[in-house]
Amino acid sequence: MGAIIVNLMFRIQLYLTQEQCVRLKDESRRRGASVAAIVRAAIDEHVERDGDLAETFGRRPGTGPAGSAAL
Repeated sequence: MGAIIVNLMFRIQLYLTQEQCVRLKDESRRRGASVAAIVRAAIDEHVERDGDLAETFGRRPGTGPAGSAAL
């Protein structure tokens, strides 16, 4: 038997402006890809280009000040 590869996905909720939502849906239609696939690709591209999300999006979960919520 061959190897079994499991790719876990996690469901999250995002709040977008109306303009962001329209642009995202337009891009989804243009590419023929799901909105989720477009978001995942944008995150991957950002990390590859800039290296880390910490400076763009703040601290990693669980590393913030006392009392801050971790994801």
